[in-house]
Amino acid sequence: QFARWFVEQRTLLKPRSKRGVAFELRQKGIEQSVIENVLKEYDETAALKTIIAKKKQHNTTEELKQYLLQQGFPYDLIIKYVNRKP
Repeated sequence: QFARWFVEQRTLLKPRSKRGVAFELRQKGIEQSVIENVLKEYDETAALKTIIAKKKQHNTTEELKQYLLQQGFPYDLIIKYVNRKP
């Protein structure tokens, strides 16, 4: 229940990549099987779009790509959405 709640809060308040959320849950001592189960429903694309919308105005395209890579988003997903017009 905690893991599901945590993922919901991350989605609403501070979106992260699946890798980022999984890392945070592991740090909190959640078992890998539970993490995999709760992340099945996690919409990484929506999280990526939210971050892009926030950061795009203040960063160059290259800076934004680098930031998103550091946050654990897949490169192909980054390329697909960073260059899109809103």
